[in-house]
Amino acid sequence: MAAWELSAAWAALWDAASGALGTVLKMAAIVIPLMIAVELLRTFRILDVLSRWMEPGARLLGMSREASFPLVAGAVLGIAFGSGLIIDSYREGRITRKDGLLLTAFLAPCHAVFEDTLLFVPLGVNPLVLLGIRLATALALTLTLAFLWRGVTELPPAAGAGTPSSRAAGRDRS
Repeated sequence: MAAWELSAAWAALWDAASGALGTVLKMAAIVIPLMIAVELLRTFRILDVLSRWMEPGARLLGMSREASFPLVAGAVLGIAFGSGLIIDSYREGRITRKDGLLLTAFLAPCHAVFEDTLLFVPLGVNPLVLLGIRLATALALTLTLAFLWRGVTELPPAAGAGTPSSRAAGRDRS
């Protein structure tokens, strides 16, 4: 290999590495403040307030009032945190299977809306367009499933789900 080929390869490698480092630094400038904001939301229980405000929205999406907290938490904090709350809420009998399905349908395309949306800004993506697409997809999917669920009367609870009394009765709130 000639010396000029080696220096050209090193130059290309340097350009790629410095470009990648620049992108990582831009993302860190977005993610670190967002993570601080998330901790503040948790510490000052702002999610509790937001979930009370979202109760009417949850009802419009076909969910119970109790589903508003996992909905807000998943939309703001992300799918991992939101799914943990959905599972806990279902196991403790606070939400129904229908709520769990509709929450999952909404949060699949529309979770961690601030963090995930802003991560694409350094790549040149318009954040409002991306957020609009994610929200429209979540609304369409959730409302469609809520409409289809209207014909479902009752499902038995999953193993280990719901309150002890609902399991004993062999029914789940819908």
